[in-house]
Amino acid sequence: MNLAHKPLQARPLLIVLMTMLAAALAACTGVEPPPGSTTSSSPLPSSPFDPTTTAPPAPSGPRLAYRSADEIGVVDGTTVVASVAGTFPPSNDLITTEDYRFVFARTADNTLTTLDVSTGESNTLPVNVGSAVGTGGGSTVVWWEQPNRLMQLDLADPDAQPALAQIVDLPPVAGIRPGEPRLIVARGGTAVIARVEQPPSPFGGPDTLYAVRGSVPPASLGQVDANSPVTVARLSADGARLAYALYRATDGACGTAAVAITDADGSQQTYDVAGTDA
Repeated sequence: MNLAHKPLQARPLLIVLMTMLAAALAACTGVEPPPGSTTSSSPLPSSPFDPTTTAPPAPSGPRLAYRSADEIGVVDGTTVVASVAGTFPPSNDLITTEDYRFVFARTADNTLTTLDVSTGESNTLPVNVGSAVGTGGGSTVVWWEQPNRLMQLDLADPDAQPALAQIVDLPPVAGIRPGEPRLIVARGGTAVIARVEQPPSPFGGPDTLYAVRGSVPPASLGQVDANSPVTVARLSADGARLAYALYRATDGACGTAAVAITDADGSQQTYDVAGTDA
C-alpha cells in the first residue's frame, strides 16, 4: 500500500466533519443559518437577565461562621465566601442553626438577620427576638417572650411566622416578686431560663437557673454561685449537659470568675478560672 495517498483519501471525510461541526455550532445558538451563509465562532452577547447555572464552589474544608460589630459571615479557608452587613451588639448567643444551614444574629434593635450558608442569601426579619436567641432543632431558632412564652421560627420556611413553642410557667417564689425570666441558651431540645429570686445584688444577680425540656415542668438547676447575672452558657449537642460562666464582682472593675458544668442527673462541678491577681 502507498501511504502517501492516505491524506488525500481522508480529505472528503474531513470536509464532512467540518460541515457537521458548523451545523452543530449553529444548532447550539438555536438559530439555523440561511443557505449559503457561514457561521461565526464568536459567542452571541448574553442578557444580564439570563439565569445562571453555575454551581457555587465546593468548600475546600471546614467553614467558620463569625459575627462582628458590623457584619456576620462565613469563612472558607482564608476567604469570606458570604457576609451581610448590620449592627450587632456584643453577644454570646449561638450563631448557627443546628443543621448548620443558617448563620444568624440579633441586630441592635433586637430584630434578626440571617444568612443562608449554601446560597449566600441574606434576610432581616422584622421580629423582636429580645435579648437572646437559641436554636430549636433543624433550622429553627427560639427566643423568650414575656411573661412565659418560648417562641420559635423556622428559617428554612420563607413563609414561616413566629409561633409559640410552649408556655413555660416557673414556680412561684414566696415573699418576693421575682425578676423577669430570660433565656440564657437553647439547643438540642433544652432551653435554660434564668430568674433572680431574691433581692438582687448591686451587680444584678444572683440567678436561679431552670432547664426546660419538652412538656414536663421546668427543672431547677439551683441558684448560681455569683452575684452578677449569667450571660455566657452552652449546652451539649443533645441538650443534656450545661456549661456556664460565673462572675463574682467585688466592685465595678474587679472580681473573680469560674465555670460551672451541670449534668442531666443534677450533679455539678465548679472550676475557678481567675483570681483577683490574674
